[in-house]
Amino acid sequence: MLKSASVFKLNCGNILLNLLSQFVTILILSKTEAVMKYDILGVMVDNATMDEAVSTVSRYLGSKEAHMVVTPNAEILLMCENDRELLDAISKASFVSADGVGVLKAAKILKTPLKEKVAGCDLGFNLLKEAAKGGHGVFLFGAKP
Repeated sequence: MLKSASVFKLNCGNILLNLLSQFVTILILSKTEAVMKYDILGVMVDNATMDEAVSTVSRYLGSKEAHMVVTPNAEILLMCENDRELLDAISKASFVSADGVGVLKAAKILKTPLKEKVAGCDLGFNLLKEAAKGGHGVFLFGAKP
């Protein structure tokens, strides 16, 4: 087991969020560091640009706690309406970004427009660059080789 590595669990596909929920610690940021969250179909989504998302999630680097980052698209948000376990797991995430135009459109219709799409794969790539700069190890959970 890596002792000093930060753990990032990125949802770039279909992973079992209910299995991850037992490993999650919610990070509470001070008011000056917090990113606004908006309720989109019952899921609290962080209203952040890619740069803000990278900055926020990068603060988890070096943390002794595990953090879950979730990037749901519109389909996942709709699944949360009927799947309480999925909603509960996503609700425990430290950071939830809007992965897709469908999420942005829903937010706009709900009169809570989000700044921009923060796709999980793009966020993951940017976080890998940040981890490399700081010499941090990264653990990726899920997906096929």
